[in-house]
Amino acid sequence: MLPLGGRPISRFLTWSYLVVLLASVAWLLWRNPFPVLCFAVAVACWVAIARFTFRRKLRRLAAGRFGESEDTFVRRVDDDAIDISVARAVYVAIQDYLNSEFPNFPLHESDRLMADLKIDEGDLDDLVADKIAPRAGRSTQGAPSNPYFGNVHTVDDLMRFLSAQPPTNNDESPVVVA
Repeated sequence: MLPLGGRPISRFLTWSYLVVLLASVAWLLWRNPFPVLCFAVAVACWVAIARFTFRRKLRRLAAGRFGESEDTFVRRVDDDAIDISVARAVYVAIQDYLNSEFPNFPLHESDRLMADLKIDEGDLDDLVADKIAPRAGRSTQGAPSNPYFGNVHTVDDLMRFLSAQPPTNNDESPVVVA
């Protein structure tokens, strides 16, 4: 089910780590408030700069893709190995994901999921399992035997991964996730 080949982390470990981290910050803040506050301000500035540069990068990419849409994206996918319903599902899901940062971002197959679009492994796994696979009518069962498993880096890789997955066993039409 995980196209990048990662293993899910248990909730207990996640919450334990978070509690230890927060307790450590509270203790440090109590013992040395000035250095801790300076560090917090520096981290906040770093996050703001990173967000600004990400938005600027998306604006530059979008400026070179003016007038492109979902239909343009699907028309560019001329490979028989990629199902059109998968291409549309990938486009819509990534559009929804990027909507808060850049509405209607014109997607290309060559866009790198992590480097260009900032979609991390966990979010990608959730997108595939919850939105893309159901919309495209693809099963996530048997993903480790998929030739693209653990090798999804671009939008094209993601479409190939999902196109190589078996269709769902329903006789119904694919579920449309809003």
